[in-house]
Amino acid sequence: MSKLEQFVSVVHSVDDIIDEYRNMRQIMQREGYTESQISRLFSFPQDLAIARHNIQSKISDFKSSVQMYGIFDEQEFTDYIEGKLKQVDKEYPLSED
Repeated sequence: MSKLEQFVSVVHSVDDIIDEYRNMRQIMQREGYTESQISRLFSFPQDLAIARHNIQSKISDFKSSVQMYGIFDEQEFTDYIEGKLKQVDKEYPLSED
């Protein structure tokens, strides 16, 4: 288990990040977005904008906590978060083009 995984299991859960991302995926499903569309959205519903802002804030807070504990590695951090979010992608898939 990496230091980051230990940190998550003992000090700082990422459940709030996962829950907010799950909310975003549900909104995207409701709006009928496809996987390719979400990478190039220029305008979107207010609830999706709020969810996007919330998740960015939660990830930033988590990153600050990890940095404060002195265990921050950019690649490990990115891989960890992306891995968790990809699990949600599988739970709430968007249609393909």
